[in-house]
Amino acid sequence: MSSSRRSVWLCTLALIAAGVASCGSDDDGLNDADAASTPSSVGVATRSSDTQPGSPQNTIAASPTSTSSAEPLAEAPSLRVTPLTQAADDPVDLVQDPVSGDLLIAERSGTIRRLGQDGELSDPLIEMAVATDMIEQGLLGMVFSPDGDYLYTNRVNPDQVTAIKDYHFVDGVPVGDPIRILEVPQPYENHNGGGMAMDEAGLLYIGFGDGGSGGDPHNNGQDAQTVLGSLLRIRPIPREATYEIPADNPFVDGPGAPEVWHFGLRNPWRFFLDQERDLLWIADVGQNVEEEVNAVDLSSSGLNFGWAVKEGLTEYERPHTPWGAADFTDPVYVYDHEDGRCSITGGVVATDDASQDWYLFGDYCSSEIWAMNADAMSDGDAPVYPLPQTRVRNPVAFALDGDGQAYVLDQSGFIGRITLSR
Repeated sequence: MSSSRRSVWLCTLALIAAGVASCGSDDDGLNDADAASTPSSVGVATRSSDTQPGSPQNTIAASPTSTSSAEPLAEAPSLRVTPLTQAADDPVDLVQDPVSGDLLIAERSGTIRRLGQDGELSDPLIEMAVATDMIEQGLLGMVFSPDGDYLYTNRVNPDQVTAIKDYHFVDGVPVGDPIRILEVPQPYENHNGGGMAMDEAGLLYIGFGDGGSGGDPHNNGQDAQTVLGSLLRIRPIPREATYEIPADNPFVDGPGAPEVWHFGLRNPWRFFLDQERDLLWIADVGQNVEEEVNAVDLSSSGLNFGWAVKEGLTEYERPHTPWGAADFTDPVYVYDHEDGRCSITGGVVATDDASQDWYLFGDYCSSEIWAMNADAMSDGDAPVYPLPQTRVRNPVAFALDGDGQAYVLDQSGFIGRITLSR
């Protein structure tokens, strides 16, 4: 893809994601080190003044509507991004094959390739037809089963239908035709979600946006009877084109859709199952005011995150009719759209060289990256630190391999290995 085409792509996505545009130019070449840059403060329930490097931008109490003056539990880490490749074509996801150890890259155009340790990209292992009329369509996510036998993919096909399929893998190679697990028609071209995760028990989690347009015109976020605007939880039956509903899903007996695990989401582009801390992290893209991070117990179910009655911690400008008793789960962190921010990119938990764990997330438009003290979530105070860097522009995904190594992908085709140190 040409540099000019990428720039158009980036600016358009910024406009669609949040109604604002702030696009940085692509970096030229692969630089092996990040230079320090001046961090900017991030808006939360109460926003502090400009933050110095190494200082927390806020300390979040158990209730995100207030801030705490508690001392940070750990010194801020420094971020280094080591380039692996600049040659991917619109990369959106990275996973590791549990059997072969290969890193696989998903490209929005519908291709999946191996990424070698030398940065070389293979010929496509998988090619699939995808919708290309809109930049939030295409191949959006993938995840392996724990045993590595199946790769599950999330794409919007040419008929504007989200299709979840499984590919059978043998010794690191896809074998036979894919099998359809689930299909969901999309009323509009945007807000298709795309994130996927699978737990150790083989339960598949799938993120769906509210169906698109703007402002959730069909109130899907507050309708648990639709899978749109929700996080789903199902047990796929490999090779049988179907799935089971886990018995502990909150709406297994109604009144919501039985696949729904949580709802009230606008566009959960990326989420993360933190099985070490028994937390579910959801980065939900906002409309015009706030981006949000949610962190809830993995065992919690049926939570309503508030869209489109609320946007983050703020009442939405055109509040919708809530589902049921309007008992909303607030985010643990929000930031506003000042200084060109527009669209949150979540998020994985990575470990620094002092064995401290951090939830990493960024903003697509401003290219800022932050670290939240993951271990502190259980204590009720979770400092958030800016991680100055210049390498990553317009981050679209963070990922982990089987050893816990973190990676970051940006839309220019860059993929880098993350190192956190203190």
